Amino acid sequence: MWRRSRLGAYNERALETARQVDERHADFFDGSVSDEERLKKVVELRLRLLVPYISTWSPAMALGLLPHNAPTTLRNLALLSDEICHAAGRSDTDIRWYTNRSSVLALYSACEVFMLTDTSAD
Repeated sequence: MWRRSRLGAYNERALETARQVDERHADFFDGSVSDEERLKKVVELRLRLLVPYISTWSPAMALGLLPHNAPTTLRNLALLSDEICHAAGRSDTDIRWYTNRSSVLALYSACEVFMLTDTSAD
């Protein structure tokens, strides 16, 4: 229970931080920065939020893979990809909406797994 509530707290904190980034860095989203740079920055900011939890994140991810946690995990992943796409300026309303979110989720997941196994200082 403790780990699940901590995971929920992290997700809430991450969503709130994404909203604050939107407000504080409005100039970052005015079109002067490329979509790729915005996406890179948003993913980097989201990954930096994991740093305080990195020692317990791997077991938390394992808990998310349990069958009874699958609906919550899938919901959180969908919210995550949607928040990242929104923060990066992706607002497609056709089939690209799905491809953008699935691509962003694959990218973020790969970065997160790499971060868990990385031993460098930063």
